Amino acid sequence: MPPVPSPETALTEYLSALQAALQPPTNQAASLPGPSDLTFHRTLNRQLPSIIQDTSISIHTLLNRLLIATGGIEEGEELDEAAIDSDRLPGVIDDVVDKLLERADKCLDEFNGLRPFSQFQARSSQLAAGKGIEDDEFGDGPLPPHILNANISPLPQSKWAKPDNSRDAPWHHTLKHKPHALVPLEETPQPVAGAPIQPPRAGMYCAEGRPEENPYFHEIHAFKVPGHALEVPAEPKPPPPINGKDPAKDLTFVDSLEKLEALKAHLEENRVEEIAIDVEHHNYRSYQGLVSLVQLSTRWGDYIIDPLVPEVRAQCHRLNTAFANPSKVKVLHGAEHDVLWLQRDLSLYLVGLFDTYHASVALGLRQKSLAFLLDRYTGFTADKRWQLADWRIRPLPRQMLYYARADTHALLYVYDAMRTELAQAEVEGIPVLGKKDNIVNVFERSKQTAARTFAKEVWDPAGEGREGWQALWLKHGGLEAANVTERYAKGGADGLARTERLVRRLHDWRDRAAREEDESPRYVLSAVHLVNIASRALSTAQDVTSAIGRGLKHRSADIAREVRAELFQYQEAQLAKEAKERAKLAAGADAEEELAHEPSESRAGPHWLFGHRSHSDESASVGPVKGLPSQSPTSGLAGSDQSQRIKASFGSVLARLLGGGKATAAQTTSDQLVPSASTDAAPQSNERINGANPVESISVERVELPASHEQSALQSGAQGSSRGASSYDDDSLGDIVQVSKKKKTKAKWSTEQKAAAKRAREESASEEAVELEALAKLNGRGQTSGAASMRKPKTEFKAFDYDNAVSVLDAPRPKETGLHQVDW
Repeated sequence: MPPVPSPETALTEYLSALQAALQPPTNQAASLPGPSDLTFHRTLNRQLPSIIQDTSISIHTLLNRLLIATGGIEEGEELDEAAIDSDRLPGVIDDVVDKLLERADKCLDEFNGLRPFSQFQARSSQLAAGKGIEDDEFGDGPLPPHILNANISPLPQSKWAKPDNSRDAPWHHTLKHKPHALVPLEETPQPVAGAPIQPPRAGMYCAEGRPEENPYFHEIHAFKVPGHALEVPAEPKPPPPINGKDPAKDLTFVDSLEKLEALKAHLEENRVEEIAIDVEHHNYRSYQGLVSLVQLSTRWGDYIIDPLVPEVRAQCHRLNTAFANPSKVKVLHGAEHDVLWLQRDLSLYLVGLFDTYHASVALGLRQKSLAFLLDRYTGFTADKRWQLADWRIRPLPRQMLYYARADTHALLYVYDAMRTELAQAEVEGIPVLGKKDNIVNVFERSKQTAARTFAKEVWDPAGEGREGWQALWLKHGGLEAANVTERYAKGGADGLARTERLVRRLHDWRDRAAREEDESPRYVLSAVHLVNIASRALSTAQDVTSAIGRGLKHRSADIAREVRAELFQYQEAQLAKEAKERAKLAAGADAEEELAHEPSESRAGPHWLFGHRSHSDESASVGPVKGLPSQSPTSGLAGSDQSQRIKASFGSVLARLLGGGKATAAQTTSDQLVPSASTDAAPQSNERINGANPVESISVERVELPASHEQSALQSGAQGSSRGASSYDDDSLGDIVQVSKKKKTKAKWSTEQKAAAKRAREESASEEAVELEALAKLNGRGQTSGAASMRKPKTEFKAFDYDNAVSVLDAPRPKETGLHQVDW
């Protein structure tokens, strides 16, 4: 093995060697069998379990060594086998990789001269003491279910008026008073009544309306940066660290009107020039979402507002005296969603926003998250697991209270450090606008964020958007979902397959149910369950319950009803589509019928079937094939449009069966719908297709066509949507002609021919069988109302499989009971 290059002297070679060394084990890991396959292999090889055990111990030891070396765990805190086998391991590895990447980013910043303020971290290292909070209850693994999704009953929103979640009414702000107004509240543009609601999709959780409908739109854009925001502090002062054992110490928890009024008075003080703000949101047990906490920090203290207290929630708009005050800077990070949530639930608006996300973009930082900024400027490591916690829990556990307070506790210090860095125009990599202009630029970018306006989510029939049915289907549908966007754009719902139509229908039902119950669509029916039900077309409540579990049993009947309704519509669409195809086929045959007037000598095609007859013998009374009339069953209807369509359809179908072209179809005129055995080409053609059964001499007895059968033929042509133009049964055809049958020699089938015929029968009947089964469940019978009017033949006719036409036609026929009925 060649020596490994040194990363200090030959970094490029070292990285190449590292990549080459990682490739073989990566390929090996990708080829490992799954748990079920591994269990099977254990039964085949008695030595395999011991080999797996030894390998597992070796990997376990190596993994702990790597985690200790990278700082992921402390020595003596090795992961046990139970932790490796559980869901905890991926989270631990993800955290280690994130820390390594952040460490690499910081080192690159220092190397490139983009990190000149390491003195900030040195001064504020005391803040990092908070990361040592003891967490004996939750450890380092994933948070338990009761923290991620708490079972809270009754729901907090039941304590106040239910929001309007309807699809047809636009959202409108409830602001009654507008402090610091430059434009009266009455002049704010109102949503047009009755206009379609089509707000653009924005962000991860909610939609947006027109920014002009924001009641503070004019004030936000007229904002001028106050002088104190342009004065860079020479020595930014970090706040004292949070007490990890008692995070409620020196914290004001605002859960009453008296405390809210005290907070309002503090924020209105002249000495308060900056306010750090963060919002914790919950969107699983509410349709539009729910602001669960609002954290505030000034340079004199930390505050947490509890908006789940009804009286506090109703009066939070009073804080607009500070939030909308242009002389006070509001510092948030990544506020594009926070501003929408504050509008929707608390009627709070931000004038004078400084978004530290935009500052990180202006500084060209490698990462833009708040956790990265806290680590970069203060050395504080935030536990990102708590972002996913259920913030409706009351009282808040110690760890959640600590995390919530930490989000804003040092944010004003980060604001000071970033302004200092922005003012250093000589720093390499910063887009230089001037020492103060860089700061003004961040405020200008933040105006676009502050002017965002909340709008209700819209269910889009086309499935567009991040939460649309197309996104869900593309994520979970696999190869079935390929080109769904193009197919829907071209044909609408009729361009979708059955499963896709069911996905769309259930997605629509899920959205309507969630709006009615004020629950999230994910809570009503998860995406996995939705796709599972649609893929299996479960149309009974019992089947649905078995698929989604008894926890959602109360929804099973509604879901099954939606599935049955969509199956019915799908079947109707399929029948209409088939009828349209037959109409196109008939129209094409009508155009080709002109070729029937050409001399018979110029016609090409398999004459053994269509015959070679001159115009002079059209009146012959004896047909060429025994068992069939010499004329079309509809010859008595000559001249009628219906007759012509039936003849043309019948001829075109026969032409397709034999692989003939226009000339073949042209021979199927009113007097040539039946084959002729008088041509010399018959034996050769039959031998090519059916060498095992030679053509025998046959005779036909002419029978006149009664008028009743003329009408029957007309009805058969009109109702050909399921049977086709040639689907006469034994009885109906026997009434028209006197059939005489000769015993034919049975030929032995080869194994390949039997398989080909069986495959053709199964494939041609499978689709119809599925559809009939679905309709049987839908209507309680085996046919639709349209199909019920057609008389079902005693003989089961199967659709011809054109894809396997060659293999089927080349196979000998084991049984023939007459040319009018062939059992393929």
